[in-house]
Amino acid sequence: MQLNNHFFGIDVSSRWLDIASNDSHVIRIDNTLGGVESWLSNLPNKAVIAMEATSQYHLLVAKLAYSKGMIVYVLNPREVHHYARGVGRRHKSDKVDALLIRRYIEKENEYLTVWTPPTKEQEKISILIKRRSHVIVQKQALTLSCKDIRHLSQELDATLNSLQKLADELERMILEEIKSNKEQTHLFALLKSIPGIGKLTAAFFTNLLSHSHFKNADQLVCFMGMDLQFFDSGLKHSKRKLSKRGSSEARRLLFNCARAASQGKLKPLYESYASRMNHTMSTVAVMRKLTKLIYGVWKSGISFEISKFQSPLLNNT
Repeated sequence: MQLNNHFFGIDVSSRWLDIASNDSHVIRIDNTLGGVESWLSNLPNKAVIAMEATSQYHLLVAKLAYSKGMIVYVLNPREVHHYARGVGRRHKSDKVDALLIRRYIEKENEYLTVWTPPTKEQEKISILIKRRSHVIVQKQALTLSCKDIRHLSQELDATLNSLQKLADELERMILEEIKSNKEQTHLFALLKSIPGIGKLTAAFFTNLLSHSHFKNADQLVCFMGMDLQFFDSGLKHSKRKLSKRGSSEARRLLFNCARAASQGKLKPLYESYASRMNHTMSTVAVMRKLTKLIYGVWKSGISFEISKFQSPLLNNT
């Protein structure tokens, strides 16, 4: 089959894939190994394939396409949603979504990052981190919703203790996976040298940086969703706030690290921020600083030393 257009947009579901190959043609195939391999065998070399991240359902076609040397983009659904509003989409269906994704990747591919699959070990660590996050969220929800029911305090305590044990076991498994790889073990140790960075946060960033490519620290800050978002126009200056487009779990971990660092070696830095901002904004500023320190340690391959940190506030302590 001869295909003149090398851009393909895929709307993914658990059962099938809707694939747009041009501005009007959309086909549907089964989201199975046989169905995907059969479709991919007819594509030209270096075809560009794009899809939204949809739990685990997009991984089959993404991995198979990558293994055949094709260029794969896994898109943030939020970005695609805003693009759809920007181009004036009036309705939504699987076919329309596939056509929209194809249009998006054809017009914007030069500004997007090509997807590369993680190793089995990296994927396992990501899954364990997500599962631990779900356990912690459930534990916090139960604590808040049942704390006023006094006659259930014993049952609640037993449940919360069980959830904490589960979270601790998942953390142990995460650290065990990290320590099984020499390169990751080295980076893990480097990241732990940064003030406030604990084992779980170091494990998260070790896994992230092992298979991601960031050109500078600002890219990592944006990836974490800690870049400032604003909408200025003329004389109007909108309120600055975080974009929050990255992993919420990563920001939660960093928030805890920032609070610890703000009471430790980075306390002068926090106090400097606090002199002109409120507590939350100051803590976020420390989070951004920690993210840049993580990038610096990763790129240099050298442990963090407070005496070498280029900040007059800290060098005077």
